[in-house]
Amino acid sequence: MRTKEGFTLTELLVTMAVFGILIALIYPTFSFIDQQSTSITNQQSLQERAQRILNYILSDLATAGFIVGSTQDVPFCSQTGVKVIQHEDGEPYDTLTFITSKPVEIKINENCINPNSSNPYCDNNDYYLHICSSVTGDPIVNEGSTQFIVDAPFSCVKGISAASTITSNGRALIAFEKATQINHTYTISEFSSHTISLYSPLNLNIREGSIVYTVRQYRYTVDDPQDPNATSPRTLKRIGWTHDCKIDPVNIDEAFGENNNNGGVDALQFQYIYNNPFTGSLDTDDTPPQEIKDLRAIKVIILVRADKVERDYTDNNQYDLEGTINPPLEFNDHYRRIELSKTVEVKSVAF
Repeated sequence: MRTKEGFTLTELLVTMAVFGILIALIYPTFSFIDQQSTSITNQQSLQERAQRILNYILSDLATAGFIVGSTQDVPFCSQTGVKVIQHEDGEPYDTLTFITSKPVEIKINENCINPNSSNPYCDNNDYYLHICSSVTGDPIVNEGSTQFIVDAPFSCVKGISAASTITSNGRALIAFEKATQINHTYTISEFSSHTISLYSPLNLNIREGSIVYTVRQYRYTVDDPQDPNATSPRTLKRIGWTHDCKIDPVNIDEAFGENNNNGGVDALQFQYIYNNPFTGSLDTDDTPPQEIKDLRAIKVIILVRADKVERDYTDNNQYDLEGTINPPLEFNDHYRRIELSKTVEVKSVAF
């Protein structure tokens, strides 16, 4: 007969044994669920990271060759000019250098954009820099002119400055959207108050309201881990040029506030969709067309690696980046990877 003191030692031992057996049976299930949850989280994080990198690249490529027209050479930091699109083929890393242009932005503050203020030259239409008039007040800045008036002073604009020499124009090369002709870029020699002066006279007429564009060159490249001189293996960089034409690299991961550590980019490839001038069809090639005016879109294919090892995961996949790499890449390690691609239509005045 059971006493009121509690369970016997035998009963406690049996109960503990039963619980031990149940925990031993259930633990693998919990461990599997935890591993699956970690894998899903890591995969989602990797996909978001790769998508951010793609979008960063595509935002620049969307205006590759924009405004500069069908010319193949642009006088960016060069007396003779550089090509609008320069492709260096490589496996697993392509390198792409290109000329792009974007509207000159006006700083957003009450001194620069104030709807209640009276601009002595012309009103700001939006947050971009516009042509107001010639220095004589004519709404058309005529061919041969070297000066014109804009709707914001130098202190209110971002991203451009005057060049000390005509070839030190990393931040001084400009172009215009609403021009009567294209194929022209110009270097700023002086920007004083609302007046911009150029090194060379205009070869075209520019109408009032034309947006002023800053012309830049960028290069996307990856430090190849096989290169003994690589300072940061697998790091994707966007290289720009300063106002005096010195190289100015940006680590894309750091631009997002992330640390690369052991991760990074394992492959980067570019493809070009262009109008074939002989057949009239749209073709895709690993090299850009001879004429920038034929370029319609650029496809970016990227293979991004996680920065942490997953002990219970082995990457035994093969990656050919949509047929651009042969033989396919194989790693057989414990880093998770994701391959993504995206195509951006090139907005070019050339066509």
